Order: sequence, then C-alpha cells, then structure tokens
Amino acid sequence: MPSYRIRGVVVDFPYVAYDCQQLYMEKTIEALADGRNALLESPTGTGKTLCLLCAALAWRESQRDMKPIPRIFYASRTHSQLSQVVRELKKTKYRPKLSILASREQLCTHKTVAQLRGNVQNQVCRSTVNAGDCSFHGQLQNYLGGNDGDHKTQIMDIEDMVSFGRQQNICPFYLAREAQAEAEIMFLPYNYIVDPSSRKTLKDVAWENSILIFDEAHNLESTCAEASSFSLTSEQIAGCILEAQRCAELSSIRQHEGPELNAIVPGKDAMDPDYFITLKALLCTLEKKLVEVVLPPTGQGLTKPGAFLKEFLGELGITGDTIEELLKAIENATMLLSEEAVAAGQASGFRVSTHKLTTLAESLRKAFSCSPDDLQHFRVHIHAEKGNAKKQGFSKASNARTLSFWCFSPGITMRALKRDLHVRSVILTSGTLAPMDALAHEMMLTFDTRLENQHIVARENVRVGVISTGPSGYKLNSSYQSRDDPRYKQELGNLLVNLARCVPDGLLVFFPSYIVMNSCIESWKMPAGRGSECVWERIHKHKQTVVEPRESSLLHSVFEDFRRKLEDTAFAGAMFLAVCRGKVSEGLDFADAAGRAVVITGIPYANKADPRVTLKRQIMDEQAMQNRAKGGEVVSGSDWYSQQAFRAVNQAIGRVIRHRNDFGAILLCDERFNYKPAPTQLSTWLRPYMVTFNSFGEALSSLFRFYKEASHRNKIAAPPSIAEQQKLGDCQGQEKQERQLMLDDADGKELRSVQEDWNRVISTLRTDVQGQDAMDIAQLIPHANQPIPCTSGKGLPSLTTTPATVGNPFCAREFKSTVLAASSRLPRESRKEPGSQPSAYERLMAKRAACRQDCRTEQIKQPKRESHAVDEKGIRTGRSSAVEAGPLPQSMPGDGDESRKCAQPESPRLLAPPNSSMELKSSQTSDFYNQLKSVLSKAQIKTFVRLMKGYKSKEVHMDALIDGVLELLKEHPQKLREQLLKGFDVFVPAHHRRSYRERAFGIGTA
Repeated sequence: MPSYRIRGVVVDFPYVAYDCQQLYMEKTIEALADGRNALLESPTGTGKTLCLLCAALAWRESQRDMKPIPRIFYASRTHSQLSQVVRELKKTKYRPKLSILASREQLCTHKTVAQLRGNVQNQVCRSTVNAGDCSFHGQLQNYLGGNDGDHKTQIMDIEDMVSFGRQQNICPFYLAREAQAEAEIMFLPYNYIVDPSSRKTLKDVAWENSILIFDEAHNLESTCAEASSFSLTSEQIAGCILEAQRCAELSSIRQHEGPELNAIVPGKDAMDPDYFITLKALLCTLEKKLVEVVLPPTGQGLTKPGAFLKEFLGELGITGDTIEELLKAIENATMLLSEEAVAAGQASGFRVSTHKLTTLAESLRKAFSCSPDDLQHFRVHIHAEKGNAKKQGFSKASNARTLSFWCFSPGITMRALKRDLHVRSVILTSGTLAPMDALAHEMMLTFDTRLENQHIVARENVRVGVISTGPSGYKLNSSYQSRDDPRYKQELGNLLVNLARCVPDGLLVFFPSYIVMNSCIESWKMPAGRGSECVWERIHKHKQTVVEPRESSLLHSVFEDFRRKLEDTAFAGAMFLAVCRGKVSEGLDFADAAGRAVVITGIPYANKADPRVTLKRQIMDEQAMQNRAKGGEVVSGSDWYSQQAFRAVNQAIGRVIRHRNDFGAILLCDERFNYKPAPTQLSTWLRPYMVTFNSFGEALSSLFRFYKEASHRNKIAAPPSIAEQQKLGDCQGQEKQERQLMLDDADGKELRSVQEDWNRVISTLRTDVQGQDAMDIAQLIPHANQPIPCTSGKGLPSLTTTPATVGNPFCAREFKSTVLAASSRLPRESRKEPGSQPSAYERLMAKRAACRQDCRTEQIKQPKRESHAVDEKGIRTGRSSAVEAGPLPQSMPGDGDESRKCAQPESPRLLAPPNSSMELKSSQTSDFYNQLKSVLSKAQIKTFVRLMKGYKSKEVHMDALIDGVLELLKEHPQKLREQLLKGFDVFVPAHHRRSYRERAFGIGTA
C-alpha cells in the first residue's frame, strides 16, 4: 500500500494517489494540525471520502501524546451515505475503534418494536427494555461481559451491525451505544450534532478537542436552519386536541378496569383523566388564539420578529417556568397512546408512526431552546392555509392557519458547536461548496483553510456546453415566463429525441422542479395529430424512460428499474428524468454506462412568492447593508438566491464523471447559462471545459465526435441491439413497397465497412426505415435546381450537367425502385390519366434509353455552367455559383460489353423543363444515392437517410445535417470527399447553400 509523507505525517493510501488527492489530504492535515476550520471542495469522483478518512486517521495516530486524543465525528446527511463511508474505510489499512449511530428504525431486531416508527417506536423500546421484556437487550450485557473487542475490531456498516446482532442474538442499537465511550471515530447523521435535543442523547460522548467532519456539506446550511425551525398547522393542533381527548378516555377506562389493557408495557399506574382534560383545554385555547390573529388583507400573511413567539405563548401561560411541566404532560400522553397503538398494531398488522402531540412537543422545545440573543435571527410567520379541503376540527377552511418559526441564520448552530462544545476543527466537504465566501458567511465561522480542487478526469473525456436553441432554432429558456409555452416544451422534447439518438447508454435529464417535469411529460405524451408519433413515443424508439418519484420509499425500486432498462439490448440505453434538489441529484451513482450525459433543462430558482424565500432575501439585504457600512463581507439577498440555485445545478452535474477513466457530456440547455452570474457560479473544475454552441446542430456534431473519440480511447464495444438488427438487417434484396428506399446493393457489390467505434456513435441515430416511415431522400429536404450527379468510369462519383445521365444504370434495380417510389408520390394531377402526358416513370425511362443511345467510347468533359437556384417553394431566386463538373463514365456497368459515352445537353433548359420538377427530384435522388452507396457502408447510408428524415420532420437542424454529412465523409480520400460534397450541394436549400459551401470546402476539400 503506497505511503505519503504529508506535513510530517505518514499517510497510507490504498492506491497511487493523484496530485489532486495529495493536495486534498495536505489541506486536511493542515487544518487538523493548526486547529483550524476548513472548507474543502473536490468534484464527485475524485475520492474525497477516502482521502479524508486516510488523512484524518493518519494525523490522529501521530498525536498519541496529545491529551485528550482528538475523537473524530464523521457526519453525513443520510444513513445510506454513512454506509458508503464505512465501505470506503474498509479499503484502508486503518482499523480504528468505531461506532456507527443509527435510529431504531434501522437497527432494531425486536419482532414487535421493529414494526413501529417514529417517536412511538422510541417510547415503546424504552418501556420494553425497562420492563426486561427485550431478550436482545438482555443478552447484550452477557455478551459485553464475555467478549472484549469482537465488535470493536470489525469495520461494520449498518447492515453488518444488524447481521452481527442477529448472529449473536444481541441488540445492534444498544451495542452501537455501548461502543460510543471508547470509539475513536463515530459515524452519525447530521441531526445528532446540529440538533441540541438529539445531541443530548449522546450521554457518554466527550466533545472537547474533537474533530467534526461534515460530508456532503452542501446540505448543511438547510439542515441547520431546519434543526431550529418548525411550522405548526391548525390541522396538527386539531389532531393534538383529539389525541388529548383520547388520552382522557383511556385513563378513565384504566381507572375503572385496571392497568391491564393488552399493552406491551405492563405495570404503568393509571392516570387521572382530568390531567389530560387540562391539556386538551390548553390546546383548544392555542387553536382559538391562532385563529384570532388578524392577518393583513394582502394575503401574504403576518410576519413578526422572533421574540413575538414567546410573547404569544406567554399569553397562554406557556413560559420558561411552565414549559417542562407541559412537555412532561405531553410525554405521558404519547406514552399512553403508544401503548394503545402497539395493541392496535398487533391486532391489525399495521405499522404505527409519530403522534401529533410529539410534533407539538418538538416545536415547543425548539421555541424555548433559542437564546434571547439568537432570536434576532428568527422570524414568526402566520398565514392562512390555502385549499378548500375541510380541516380537522374546523367548519370553514378559511379558519385554518399555520404558525411558523423560521431560522434565517443557520450559522448560530455551528457557532454554538465551536463555542459551547470546544471542538478543535470543523471540516465541511462536498463536491459543491462554492462560492465559499458566501457559505462561510452563512456558517458564522472562520475558515482559514480552503480548497477548490480540480477533477482527476482527463480533459478529453469531458464535454461541457451551453445549448441555447433547440433543433428548430427556438430559444431554450425555462424561466417562469416561458416554461409553460407549448413551443418551448415541443422544442425541449425534440432536443431530447435527438440526444436519445446521439448519447449512448444512460442519459440523465434534470428539471428545475417536479411541476415543470410533470408538465413537460404530459405535453410530450399528447398526440401529435395526423397519425404522427408524439415526442414521448419518439423518445421511446431509442431509450426507455424512468421518472423520479416524489416518495423516497420508491426511489430504490425505480433506480433498479433504470438499471434493468439500461441493460435491455432492444434499446440504445435508458433515460432518467429527475429533479434538481431531488433524491436522484443527491446521492445516486451514475458511473460509466449509467450516465454518459447529464442534461440540465433549467436553473432551479426557488419560488420568489414563497414567504420564507422572501423573508430570507429581505434579511440578507438588511445584513448586507450593515456589513457594507462596517466594511465587511457582503452577500445580498439576490446573491444568496442565485447561489442556492446553482449549487443545486452543480450537485446534479456531479452524478456523471465518477472516476478518472469515466467519460460523459454535461449539457446546459437554457440560454440563461450564458448570462451572468451563471458562468461564475458553476463549479471551478467545470469552467475551463465550458463552450457555448452557436446552434443545436453544432452541439450535436460536437457530441458525435466526442463519443466517437471517447469510445475509441476507452475501447468500448457497442454492437447494435437486437431491435436495431431486426430493423436494419432485413433490407437486402427486398422491394416491399414502392415508397421504400432500397438500402442494399442490388448488384451484390459489397459495401465498404467503417470502424466499429464510429458505428457505435452513429447507431444511436438509427430509426425504422421500413414501411411508411421510409421516404425518398428527395422528399426529406428541399433542394435547388443544381447539376445532376452521376458516376465516373470506376464507380467514383462525379458531377454532370446532363439530364440524360438520370438513366445511369449503375445499379439498375435500385434505379427502378427509386423511380417507382418517386412516381408514386407525384401529385394526383401529374399522374397518368387517359389522354394525359406520359408519367414521370415513362419520361425518365425514355431519357434513360436516350442516354444509352447517345453514349460514346470517348470521354467528354463537361463545361462550367450557371444554374438558377430554387428556394423551398420551388421559386427561382437567382443564379448560383458554378460547380466544376467531373468526367463522365467511360463505361456503364450493366450495359454489356458495349462502350458508350454520354452526350452533352443541347440546351441548359433541359435541366428544368416545364412541369418537370418531380422528374428532376427523382433523378437527383437516384444518382446521388447510388454514388453514396458505392463508397459508404450500409450503416453510413442508413445514417444519411435518418439525418435527411430528421431534417424533414424538423427534428434535425440544417447545421446538424451538414455536420453529420461532413462526419460521414471526412475519413475518405480528399479527392473523393470533394466530389461527394459537391454532389450533396444539390440537396441544400438556397438560403443555406452559402453556409454549407463555407463549411464543406473550408476544410481542404475544394
């Protein structure tokens, strides 16, 4: 195992550390050695957890002479995140004594108690243990007396703890508590540190000189604020009243029938019903007083300073002198209700959760735990509850109120930790902490050690870009003013259809909110009309979709569903639609194929109309004015508002690029990412990679090249899926319908293959080209009246100006099929009727015969000519640039041994005779298509057809079409590429031709 000496400390690291990892460990040791606080940002996937554990434990081992030896508290937001940290610790050589704290919900193994939830579970567990009715707890003392260290020397996460407890027949919850006193490192959720009431449960823990590490600390600001805040609704108060009434009834029954009520906790003395009737009366007074508060007519609610809450409660007789008695009464009531709930749960089999009285008790504790000096950081807000539903205990919904006590300075919690607990260092780390000045200001601590680390991923494995417009050129803007516009939803949907084709494997799409996501999905599922497929169906032709649920309990099953769909070979991967600040954006890992691109569809700004957001901005502005006068740091309300949104964006971006060899694209699909302050709010490591695409076509072309090169570098094979093989492999020798393009070589000539990695990229563009979905190339894109392509003597493409070459029998069967397809799509008035002119097919076949009669053995070079361009409506718009024509073929395969030559046209008028536009379209289609088939592989031909079809349906912008054609031809020899590009010129509309020629012939092809 490699070792590194960092600031005099030898750190054992399980792998060869990258420079950014060594820098991270150096900053960690620097903060610990100097007793400083630190802000350490390192992108997701850089191994920051492993670096932090190794550096902190190595430094602690070097401080054996320090008294007391610092204890490490490693906190994260969720239990699942803590389990991941423990798994990282197992990779190291360090084996400290540890304790992992979790709730009874995760650790309890008692058959009855494990079925309960919330405070009910806690109370019943304590009562069961006190009564000696828990065999697991009883065996624990015997185990601890006869085993010294078995559990201490093992590195166990929560699942390991439960398994170990079952094996030893002991209680995992109390085993973890017993390990607290000797633990050198403790793993615990945030609330055990930031919530004073939860912190008091850690009775045997010494905090002095300890090290507090908060991982995933981008959530810490909101966690601290919520730990000191609460909202109490009229419905909850009404529920408390009903529970108090039920307690009075239960205590009355106990008085008459005795204490045995099938309760799990026997022996509890009966209580006086008047005790709970008094509690009920107090709650009724609280309910009435809350309703009597006069609210302003604006409907925005009433806002008061933090001190108002104690005045409000004091009028009810709830003061600092009486609060403990009230809390004791509530505790007795909840215990009585818990006993009844357990009995009911045993009978019904349903789990029981927290009572309304428990919520009230927690709210009162927060109100009276706040010091008078800290009340200036709080606001009381009372507002009428919206909705027409009748609330419990109310005859009119308009009487329902919400009483909120909000903390707007989360730093008071962190400041108390440093001041009251005398900790040595506080380290905040995450992949998204920036901007650090603002975070330090909010935390009310001095952070002398800071780091904004770079990513370990290679530059060529990341593509970051802003896409401001969709495939049709409509601006992408998910602001409140435009996100409900049907045009925006359609444009975003078409963008995702294109990305579903282009991006291999997993594609993540993040929306600003659930409302926006659901609105877009609903819009995309609406029928498109005229038998066309809706956006949702078009997405599902390439990738199956998974949508993030609101319920946390469903997330695991949804993620497993995404994994299964990702492995389904019938599709080109899967698409996960999720929400910024949601569960998916926080802790899920989309490494490698699970996340080849992340799309951010908008900036998740909070609702400005939310009273809590409005008050926060006002308070930040007031503090900014005060600090500006003192010359201190200034963070305005607008700054805070923007920073919160972009921190959520950065967190969502972190779901991809999970290790050094991973690769993926980050696509910011909202024009506002181009404007200030967006470029400076994104993570530091992202900024050097950022580009702004001028068009969606440019973005798509860039992605094609990126995935081609990345797949080749990482040697990722991606054979076509089963569905693709079925769609694309059954076309040879078939002429199923007159409207079907024949993609096989009718003369049996083998088409040249291309590299597997390029096939990997372009396979994502494949769609069904059979049946009615297929169409003549000439119908897919408007084109100008330009020279007609044919082939040279050796099958190489060239240009000629004679319409006679329309009959070039280079590939006779495909020619016939193409002409039939073109003639079947002629307007009704141009089809052959009795006495009408010859059909298009007959006219074209006549020209083909004339061509063969006029061919000679001598090769004739065609002169330069000028032609009139035709716009998308078929109107002549003027003269276009002349194109140098290539040589005509000396011989034509399929015409026997006779050598012939093609005659020049007698007059340029033959290029566009009256009423011959359809003839010209079909001839250009046939000849140029045959040229492509002579040099491109089947896969490339099909890609070309799909690009044209996409342009026709407006899913592919002209820029993307041009880029796609350039990509298809760029690996061919220069002379051949030049001829093919000139041939494609006939399909480019007049208003795009100049741009096409600049891009096509500006790369050395002409």
